[in-house]
Amino acid sequence: MNNYQTACSVSSMSLKLKVGMSNNVGVIRDQTSLRTQLAQLNEWFEQLSLIGVKSQSKLYNDEVVEYFELKNMLLVAKSICISALHREESRGAHYRLDFPTTLAENKAVHSLLRLKHNQLYLTHKSVATEKNIEVVNG
Repeated sequence: MNNYQTACSVSSMSLKLKVGMSNNVGVIRDQTSLRTQLAQLNEWFEQLSLIGVKSQSKLYNDEVVEYFELKNMLLVAKSICISALHREESRGAHYRLDFPTTLAENKAVHSLLRLKHNQLYLTHKSVATEKNIEVVNG
């Protein structure tokens, strides 16, 4: 983190994140809205490195806590977008306008994400066999 001042603060970016996720990645979604939000999240990740923390307190520093909370919220939001983009069906409470049907139970998969070297990796695991069936770099 550095003290580079930008028009974007942690609190304003956090609010934009909440609004964007609600508008683009809510219960009803499609590829366009998911890709739009994912592109915005990637941009915010880059902007986050430019946001400074003014407080130099070595004790409990609220600004540092908020910075890392936002960084984690962005990571979770990106994980949700990547998973939703790769789930080309409607399942449970999540409805894809571009994929309105639910796949047969024997084609159902769990979506598993892991973070390695600042890169998200998505693995699909078959519900029926519990074996890995696909690995997608996210």
